[in-house]
Amino acid sequence: MAKDPKRDPQKEYESMLAHATCMREHGVSKFTNPAMSGGKVMPGGEPNPASPSFDQDVPAFKQAREACKDKLLNGLDGQ
Repeated sequence: MAKDPKRDPQKEYESMLAHATCMREHGVSKFTNPAMSGGKVMPGGEPNPASPSFDQDVPAFKQAREACKDKLLNGLDGQ
C-alpha cells in the first residue's frame, strides 16, 4: 500500500484560512478560522457543532461553499 504524501501544516492552515475568509465574504458570517494546535491544523467552520449556528442545507450556505471550494487544498473540507 502506498503512503499518503506528507502534508505541510502551514499550507493546510493557509488554505483553510483563505476558505474561512471566503465563506464569511459570501455571507456565512459565523464561519470560524482554523487554528494551529501542537503542529496540527484544527479546521474552522461551525463555531459550536453541538448547537449549530448555521444550516448547511440552505441555498446561501451551499452557494458560499461552491464559490469558495477552490480555496481548499485537495483533501481538505474546511469544516
